[in-house]
Amino acid sequence: MTGSAGDAATSGRIEHPIADIGGHESLVRYAAAAQLARLNEADISQATVAKVLTINAANLSHCLAGRQKFTIQTLHEIDKAGVALAPALDHTTGLAQFGVRMRQLLDRESLTASVPPNYFVGTTARSEDELHVMTQAAGILDRFLTVEKAGRPIAALRDKHAGQIKDVVERLILIAGAPPTPRNVEAQILLGSLAKYAFEITFGRLEDSLRHTALGFRVWRALTKILLLSQAEQDGHGAYLSQVLKPRVSRLLSEAAEIRNDSIYPGRSLDLELAIAVPLRWLGSPTSVTDLLYVRATNPQATLRERATAAHGLWQRAMAAGHAEHENVQARMATLITHFREAEEQRPDIASGLRWVATTLDHVVHNRVNLCNDWQQMRVDEPWFEAITKAVEMLTLENIPLQVREGTIKLFEHMLLQNAGVERRTAIDAVSAGGYVEPVARALSQVLRDSRTESWMRIRASFALGFMQHRSRTTARSLISACRDACDAVCRADSLTESEINELHTALFAIGDCYGAVGAEQDAANVRDQLSEHLEHLVDDDRLGDERMFPIARALVYLLTFTAQPRDRGAPKDLSQMLLEKLQHHNDRVTADFSKWALRFRFGENGEVRPILHAAR
Repeated sequence: MTGSAGDAATSGRIEHPIADIGGHESLVRYAAAAQLARLNEADISQATVAKVLTINAANLSHCLAGRQKFTIQTLHEIDKAGVALAPALDHTTGLAQFGVRMRQLLDRESLTASVPPNYFVGTTARSEDELHVMTQAAGILDRFLTVEKAGRPIAALRDKHAGQIKDVVERLILIAGAPPTPRNVEAQILLGSLAKYAFEITFGRLEDSLRHTALGFRVWRALTKILLLSQAEQDGHGAYLSQVLKPRVSRLLSEAAEIRNDSIYPGRSLDLELAIAVPLRWLGSPTSVTDLLYVRATNPQATLRERATAAHGLWQRAMAAGHAEHENVQARMATLITHFREAEEQRPDIASGLRWVATTLDHVVHNRVNLCNDWQQMRVDEPWFEAITKAVEMLTLENIPLQVREGTIKLFEHMLLQNAGVERRTAIDAVSAGGYVEPVARALSQVLRDSRTESWMRIRASFALGFMQHRSRTTARSLISACRDACDAVCRADSLTESEINELHTALFAIGDCYGAVGAEQDAANVRDQLSEHLEHLVDDDRLGDERMFPIARALVYLLTFTAQPRDRGAPKDLSQMLLEKLQHHNDRVTADFSKWALRFRFGENGEVRPILHAAR
């Protein structure tokens, strides 16, 4: 890059290298710069975009340079500019929502992000139903904000709208449990926000869903949002929320291991994210967050994702408390590092992954840093690492603008190499918000294809492809191939490893996540049909009734439920309906109950597939 910093800022070519994955403002700037770069590729200059903004071109450049923050309103207007000026360009919205997620905001400005502009473009009746619920929720919150700003008590407003709040909460829980689109995540945020003003109405329903519904595992994230809101302000509703929340969260975390047993996706580790977010001053509660994280980190039956997230979460909490130098903390971290390095005998199927967790944990402890950020320093002499290096080299050759190329590459590395689970998902989220998803999808596909890639790393690549929600030919081919390969490995194996089971579970979930979203029905039909033989074989396999295979059965129900198709004319039933009718008799109670629930609402008498909100009727 040539010229002065001022010239670079004026031209919009300032680089965004993502020095710290924990730096949320730099991630917001990266995503905004990436969206503007994509619009520029469509012959829509930054100056043209600036004309539709409430700030001028110079202020836009200041935001990109980090001299002032992007407001949620400005991000929202960039979203609107993308929809209006480049309607044929995909992944041009979501900046405002991403900003809200990164900043954990709850105010009038952030509520606009709950209704992004593309919700009104090319929507169907099904998506309009979800939009209506979310608009209702945003409207209720806006009323609470108005009353709160006026310094008036909210009880009268809450009581007046109690019935509507209950109805909205039940439907938001359904939306929040669906595949992880921006709308699904926003529903989780709205649930957390509503709890601030209507705790007793909201929390009981969240708790019930967490304990008793198949999709309840995603409720942990809504609870984390409530927790963060309770800490954002220590007077008024924030103080009350903190007071009533502490014993409820403590009880849930004390039962997290038990709840995990009935989860359809325990490896998602959303309960650990809540534990990591628990305020340090709550440590005297009956539930010891430290013990919870330590037990999960050393549990040989837990997934590698859970163990890594828990171990790094322990260190992050010690850093936040200023306890990193304490002898007890140092001793515990040393024990964990040794444990991961010596765990090969316990879990040979993920031995290299455990060594990698030990390596990154040793790095953050030795250097007294919160997170790993420089992967060149962390390079290890392992074949799987060489596979990632190869994919990174391929990514450097992609046509990604200079100002976001290094940042995109760094985020790709975090998707696979970062062992702190929250930050690994944040990297995927940032790339999705920025929009350069196709080159990243190709790089992830390269990792999946490389023979040096081990099972635990294929799991990370598959999850990233599913979570990005980029339904291109690249993604379809890669996820179909990953699912077939994982299925064949399970069916061929005389003695299954936990890693093989987890890999197939993740591959099935990734397809359900990516192609089970509202609006993806046509793509879902194509992908599911290409997997039909494997899906039928799995459902009919007697081994699916073995307790170790229960996670695969649960993932199958998830995929079948969300990729269900309208019945073809003349056909008696859709494939999903036929297989779910078999799985409703499965000897795993969770699988059977999940199947029965899906069959009750999903398939209409005329062969139509009903939206998930129909389950609330």
